[in-house]
Amino acid sequence: MNESNSMVWWESAIREERSNVDSPVNFVANYLDTMSINSHQIKADVEFLLIDVRDHIYQQYLLVEAKLNRKLMHRLFESDFQEIRQQINMSFSNVPTSGIQLSRKEFETFSLASMADLGGALFEYIQALSTSNTNARRSRAGATFEILFATALKAFAIPFQDQDTLGSEFYKKNNLGKKVDFIVPNSEMYEMSRSGCAIISAKTTLRERWQQVVEELARSNVPHIYLATLGSDVTDNVLSIMKNYNITLVVPAAIRANHAHAHNLIGFQDFFEELSNKFSETK
Repeated sequence: MNESNSMVWWESAIREERSNVDSPVNFVANYLDTMSINSHQIKADVEFLLIDVRDHIYQQYLLVEAKLNRKLMHRLFESDFQEIRQQINMSFSNVPTSGIQLSRKEFETFSLASMADLGGALFEYIQALSTSNTNARRSRAGATFEILFATALKAFAIPFQDQDTLGSEFYKKNNLGKKVDFIVPNSEMYEMSRSGCAIISAKTTLRERWQQVVEELARSNVPHIYLATLGSDVTDNVLSIMKNYNITLVVPAAIRANHAHAHNLIGFQDFFEELSNKFSETK
């Protein structure tokens, strides 16, 4: 079935309004600047950056998203599309407009019923907005974590390249997929000696992503990879499998403490300090 003109317009309106939202890069930069967070603070407590700052930025984004939703719903209610106008008018058709004196309770009853009818009538539009919000949140969560991770690398003066600076040709040439987010110190060293590099994949949640990293190792001939994650779903079984594939998980200290016996698990603070000792540009 062909998509209605009103739905095409609505999806375009969502994209238009969402394009006006600041990028994750700007969100991070503005927050760090506003809170005067510097390299010394990050080096002293990198988890504050990767966990607390990330949470605060996410809460700020939710406020922006709420404003975006209100603006879009206004645009929907003010739409000139006949099918939308009919649905709105029918939803309020049972509310008396004149000649009847309603008590507060009666007015609330009519209003609530009308809003429920309106929500049902416009469900496909609300659902499209909800889906857009969900996708945007997931995308921004991952992007924000990667940006903050890069910020930490810079604070510790660790040289690196990310997907943007590595470029698509590097990934294609070396048979790498997009699961590799950072290479320390750079692509030149990677091509000379992969074992002399730190290869990092940064993902907010673990879920089944570790299996994708296994596939990456097998396809690209990378000898070892760090998988940095905020996910709490780390189990002994997963760690045992990862160890067989030479994957080291980089996690918050609280998760590290729950698996003190694991040798392929390292806390964020120790991870950055170890990389700094090995690769720091200030050495």
